[in-house]
Amino acid sequence: MIINEPVKTNLFNYNYLNSVAYNYPENESPRMDKTVFSMRARK
Repeated sequence: MIINEPVKTNLFNYNYLNSVAYNYPENESPRMDKTVFSMRARK
């Protein structure tokens, strides 16, 4: 897929700002915390 330069720059800036805001490494995507979706035992 070919992405034109302004869109590519915007995506790079978006990724950088999110990595700073949510404190995750810039070159790695954040991992979703799946503990919310774990099944609870029935009583």
